[in-house]
Amino acid sequence: MSLTIAFPDGPLGASLVGFFERAGLSLGGGEPAAGERRSLPNGWTAVVTTAGDVAVCVERGALDVGLLGRETLLEGCPSVSELARLPLRHARLVFAWVDGEAPRRAERRGTVRVATPFPRVAAGWLAALGREAEPVALCGAGDTLLLPALADATLTLVEEQEAAGDDATLVAECGVSLIAGHAARALRGDEIAALLVLLRDVGKAAEPCVR
Repeated sequence: MSLTIAFPDGPLGASLVGFFERAGLSLGGGEPAAGERRSLPNGWTAVVTTAGDVAVCVERGALDVGLLGRETLLEGCPSVSELARLPLRHARLVFAWVDGEAPRRAERRGTVRVATPFPRVAAGWLAALGREAEPVALCGAGDTLLLPALADATLTLVEEQEAAGDDATLVAECGVSLIAGHAARALRGDEIAALLVLLRDVGKAAEPCVR
């Protein structure tokens, strides 16, 4: 059985296709869709799954390695090893107060109400600053209009082309992470090492990780 790679669908997967082709790992024609299996030229297999399922498939050993946005890794904390960060996307998690009075409101209350889809990241980051986070879930545009009444701050993912605002604070850089399951590292170490070499040769600036 060859190395199996959890490959995300959607915009992230589409951005990875050309990168893999330059590494000699063409997935064939067309944008990858969830549920597809693509045979790579060297005998490995890319299994296309929803971006949110990549970590689950790798953590449970259904697939050997996978690619996902680092924000998913930081929020979910799956039991996997992060092997490298690929220079394919320059997204970042940023924290920002909703208005100038928000820090004082949070100080009086003793907690920071944070509107975010990343409550675990927000809680950990604020805890390191000696603050307690109170996550707030937002559902739609109406909530956004009422944001100052609902929350003190936001923690959001900002893509490269988006403006984060002058008062935003960087929480984490969130490129694309290559992850591996613990069993796969033990059983398929040589193949995983070969994949890392191919991807780093293309990325040049791909950052190795030890986790």
